Amino acid sequence: MGHSEDLTLLHDCLHRLEREGFSSATLDPIGANVIGAVAVRLACDVVRGASADFGHPLGFGRVQLTPWELDRPRVAVHVWDHLAMSVVSEDAHDHCYDFVSVCYVGGLEHRLFQVRHEQGLALGAHSLEYAAGSCEAPGSTGIQEDLSVLEVDRFAVEAPEIYAIGCDVLHSAKPTSARTVTIQFQSPTLKSHAQVYRSCGHHVRSRASGSVSFTAERLARVMAGLC
Repeated sequence: MGHSEDLTLLHDCLHRLEREGFSSATLDPIGANVIGAVAVRLACDVVRGASADFGHPLGFGRVQLTPWELDRPRVAVHVWDHLAMSVVSEDAHDHCYDFVSVCYVGGLEHRLFQVRHEQGLALGAHSLEYAAGSCEAPGSTGIQEDLSVLEVDRFAVEAPEIYAIGCDVLHSAKPTSARTVTIQFQSPTLKSHAQVYRSCGHHVRSRASGSVSFTAERLARVMAGLC
């Protein structure tokens, strides 16, 4: 396939997911592998020769493949390497959108959480809000001593699995292999802010600190064997 054909395939996939509903739509594994190969090929083209940083505050590298227009569906490639395994943030967070992800290489462990506002169960956490389309938090809403964020379930995915997560699902994701690559198909924005809960002992990571861990040069090295 050429560049234009690759983009057409991804846009067709986005439109299909939008019709079926991002939180419940499914893709077959064979088709997912094709989509993964196409997305990674496009991501390599974006990264090659780029000077921009691709780091995300949660510790992975993110390559956007479509315009970041909040009222339209979007697709991005997410990448973790062996260094990211040790520094990735396990903040419990939700999203401003529903999404379907194709695990193309490696694997992820997802932990699911619920927020409890009960005296006596307090773990103490920072509650943060991120505006839709931004990786910069406007700041902590403060330490909430009566707040507990409790793990209620967990599941693991490995290539070539596909999974869906709704915008209100509070979770964390951590790679389970030295290199993990997913392709995330996002719905149009469904709410104005995403919520993040962080242990009181953890500092707030800025986009800059996340970006340092995934420069274009490092991301290109990680993805070189996949292009």
